[in-house]
Amino acid sequence: MPLINVLDKLPYDVKPDGTGRSPFRDMTGVDVYSNVDFSELLRSCVANKRVTALFDREYEYRGSEARRKLKARAKELAEEITKGFNSYIISPTFSTAKMISNFVYNGLFVEEDQLAQLCELAEMAAREGKSLIFLPSHKSHIDYMAVHFLLLRLNLSLPSVAAGNNLDIPFIGGLLKRSGAFFIRRTFGGPEKAIYGAVIASYIEELLRRGINLEFFPEGGRSRTGKLLMPKTGLLSMAVDAVLAGGVEDAFIVPVSIQYDRIMEGEDYTKELLGGNKQKESVTGLFNQMGSLAQKGKVLGNVQIRIAKGFSMREYIKEHALKKGSYWDPVANASQRLVLLKSLAYRVMDDINGVATITPTSLLGTVLLTSRGRGLGRHELLKQVDWLREEVIANGGNVSWPKTPTADVVDGSLKILGDLVMTHSLLEPVYSVHNHLELAFYRNMLVHVFSEKAIIAASLHSFMRHEPDRKFVTRKELLARSGILSRFMRKEFVFSGTSGRIRKQPGSAHEVIPGETPLETNFRLAADSLVHSGALQLHPDDPTKILLFSTDPELWSTTFTFLCMLVWPIIESYWVCLVGMQAVFTCRDGAKHAQSLIVEDKFVEQLQTFALNIFHLGDLNFYESISKEPIKYVSARVSFVSESRGLVHLILSDLALPWFPKESEIQKFPPPTRTGLRVLFFRTYPPP
Repeated sequence: MPLINVLDKLPYDVKPDGTGRSPFRDMTGVDVYSNVDFSELLRSCVANKRVTALFDREYEYRGSEARRKLKARAKELAEEITKGFNSYIISPTFSTAKMISNFVYNGLFVEEDQLAQLCELAEMAAREGKSLIFLPSHKSHIDYMAVHFLLLRLNLSLPSVAAGNNLDIPFIGGLLKRSGAFFIRRTFGGPEKAIYGAVIASYIEELLRRGINLEFFPEGGRSRTGKLLMPKTGLLSMAVDAVLAGGVEDAFIVPVSIQYDRIMEGEDYTKELLGGNKQKESVTGLFNQMGSLAQKGKVLGNVQIRIAKGFSMREYIKEHALKKGSYWDPVANASQRLVLLKSLAYRVMDDINGVATITPTSLLGTVLLTSRGRGLGRHELLKQVDWLREEVIANGGNVSWPKTPTADVVDGSLKILGDLVMTHSLLEPVYSVHNHLELAFYRNMLVHVFSEKAIIAASLHSFMRHEPDRKFVTRKELLARSGILSRFMRKEFVFSGTSGRIRKQPGSAHEVIPGETPLETNFRLAADSLVHSGALQLHPDDPTKILLFSTDPELWSTTFTFLCMLVWPIIESYWVCLVGMQAVFTCRDGAKHAQSLIVEDKFVEQLQTFALNIFHLGDLNFYESISKEPIKYVSARVSFVSESRGLVHLILSDLALPWFPKESEIQKFPPPTRTGLRVLFFRTYPPP
């Protein structure tokens, strides 16, 4: 598919006569530069019924003076949000941003047919006076500019962009506000929770009511791991509420994937994942980072933007209601509204994964990290990269691949990855991983393509390891164990849904089985595809049974090992948390159970120290498993950990558990703890 660099020929670069800058004109959508009075819009926020309802309640409980103070505070909060759009600010701001982007990256590329599709949707939305809500993935600060550059190239109305107030720094914050950004707090808690949330919600409603485009990141913050984060539904719920309540007729949702050959924040992310504190944004920090990149030259490759097909929020709500039946009323029923909201959020994330393109650096990093050896020779590396590229395509993924020989693409990727990969000049060049954590970021950019199959492979491996004499398993047994592991990893992956990635795979049977959940369907289709490819083989006399060996050892070894190596580092994180909890805390006075309280950050720090210790002792297989992020996820999710006022509360058993407990031993524990212990079945041991 033809690609277009959206940084080429932006409309503000030249006048029609070829000189100077020209003002924005003839754009598709609302003219946010001259036809929107943002002062009036902010006044409308304060007059919005969701805000005035709080004024009335304050008057009822505390009197007129309290009401006056709350109203004054609401005006202050509204004025803090944004300064609107100023074309005289946007032109130099984005010219500077373009210069920086061109200096660091070769270009921001998007498929030509997706641009045409977006233009068609934007024209329809403009005719109907409706907004486009852009929902991009979030891995880098460059993401803020990427969608803007895209829309500038098409001369579409720029969106009002939600940004964390950590970016509201001197000088930069002012420029961003006058370029349409509005800053929001990271959390809506505290004494102003109600009024602050109401002001932000009313601002979003007023934007959508006027047909002004909107942009925010459904993940909330930047992903430090390369995978999509689970969606945060705060701002999305405000947009949905505006449509459900009738204040806004409709809006069109446009999911966007933004992938990188290499991100500029990689070094900072690695420090954070090793336990370091997040660096506070500052002008000095920005220029230091740019200066560091300037010394290296243009080394970060390309940015790949992919736009999913936009859809009507109103139509999605109607379709959801038809599936649920006549009892469905998300306006009156809060729990049903939450179900709708989560369904919509995961639909967006699935659409992002559905169009995401896999970069050459992602392929290269994945091949190196999933190799069982210490490194790969050049011939084997090129062979494995080609194999993985074909596997991604066969599994419904998208690959960004230049029309050049594999050797040239790999050499270019090695240059971009720089010191993340070591090159050893021996009989032939041998390549090995130098920075596991940062390289894992690029592996994680493609793991969603194989998530279901990887879980099946790890589940099959658990049968082989614990029951070495067994020759086959039934489909029912395999899918049941895969279900256990998938429930553990439900916060790790956005499993395939509406994008239909699994349904595109060869060998997937598309029949609908009554009573089967979408997740069960995913795993059934993934297993069918593995059988079709020959990676799994059915029993010759009973197609309901799957053999625990293959008549094609090379295919079995290549596919099976690769898939397991994608999820084993995550399983190791789970394992190190479970074992670490017993190592970090000890029971006292011979009590059967002990309770301990510890600040969460300190607890995660101790688990990381424990993980690093056993890694160097050789008992932990993957260096990525000491990463702070998965340990935080796991420690917050294992069944006997709960959070209360910033503390982690643990109930620990003094029973010495075997590392690989049998199901009969697991049954001795209370139901919540049983699930936590089953993860030990899936761990690879000894180290690969």
